[in-house]
This record gives sequence, C-alpha cells and structure tokens, in this order.
Amino acid sequence: SPPHGASVASVLKIEGTRIRQRLTEMTMDICGSAAALNGRTSIDGRLDDPSNRAAWATRHYLNFRKISIFGGSNEIQRNIVAKSTLGL
Repeated sequence: SPPHGASVASVLKIEGTRIRQRLTEMTMDICGSAAALNGRTSIDGRLDDPSNRAAWATRHYLNFRKISIFGGSNEIQRNIVAKSTLGL
C-alpha cells in the first residue's frame, strides 16, 4: 500500500484540479455568452476589452479540462487514497 505521503499528494492533486476547473467555470459564467461564442485562440490586446476577456476565459476553460488527467487521472488518485486509508 502507498505511504501516507502518497495519499496526501493524491488528495492535493484531486482538490487542486477540482478548484482550478471550478474557477475556470466561474470565469466562463462571468463572461457569459461572449465566452461561449468566442472562438479565438489568441488575445489581441488588453484584458479590459470584453472580447479579449472572453477569449482568455474560453482558452483557459478549455485548457484546464485536461488537468484531471495530468499527473495521473483523478480516478487513479482516488484509488491511491482509498488503498492508503483502508490499508488495502
């Protein structure tokens, strides 16, 4: 079974992923339909321009969907936590 430290690292990875993804979801909510309709992949200026904010939000939202896979999927991390906690 993994050492306790592996369990802590797994919990931090899972929660960090969840928090980061939730922040990008909230950013998309704040930008509203402009973010949903914005297909640009680059930001053409300052973030005080609403269309640039929408482009930024869209890019980050899509980019951070993958972090639940990086460093081991969250499902694998949950298995590590379960094994460590239950002593399996």
